[in-house]
Amino acid sequence: MLYENSEQIFIAAMGERAPNEVEKKERDSLLGILEKTGFQPEDKSNAPWVLMLAWAWSHGTSRADVLKLLGESKSDMDKAVNEIKMAAQAFKDVPPMKFIDPESVARAVHEKLPTRIAVDFGVVRAALRESFSILWIAVAGACIGIFFWLGTLWGQHQTDPEVAILKNQISSQKELISSCIPPHRK
Repeated sequence: MLYENSEQIFIAAMGERAPNEVEKKERDSLLGILEKTGFQPEDKSNAPWVLMLAWAWSHGTSRADVLKLLGESKSDMDKAVNEIKMAAQAFKDVPPMKFIDPESVARAVHEKLPTRIAVDFGVVRAALRESFSILWIAVAGACIGIFFWLGTLWGQHQTDPEVAILKNQISSQKELISSCIPPHRK
C-alpha cells in the first residue's frame, strides 16, 4: 500500500482510526523533529521509516526510543548506500570488456562443423584389416577348436558312468536271451 503522506501512515499504524487532538499534537511534534534533523517524512521513499516511527509511537514506544531506532535505521541505510556507491565506482574503474556477440560466435562454430558426416568405408576396412590380421584369426580359430574339444571331453566324462551301466545291462540281456533260445542247428 503506497501512502500519499505521513499523516495517512500514522492513521494506518493506529488501526485506521483517526487520531484525537493529543495524538495529533504528538504526531506533528514527531514529524517536526524529523524535518528539523533533515529527514523528509513526506518523501515517498522515506515511507518505511515513517511507518516504523508511526507503529512504534502507536504501540507506546517512547519518543527517545523511536528517535534512536530511526537514527540507527538511517545510519544503516546510509552505510548500504555508501557500499553501493563504492561497488559502482569499482565497476566503473574496471577496464571495459570486449563485447561478445553470441550470434557471430554461433555462426563461426557452425561454419567449422561439417554439414554432412560421411563415412569412408575404405578407412574402416583398413582399420579392420589391421586389427584382425591372419595371425589373430588363426589364434581365434585354435581357441574355438580347443573350447569345443574340452566341451566334448566334459560331456563324455558326464555320460561315461551311464554308458557303462547301459553296456552292462545290454550284455546281461544278451546272456539271458542266449540262454533262453537254443542255438540253431546246422
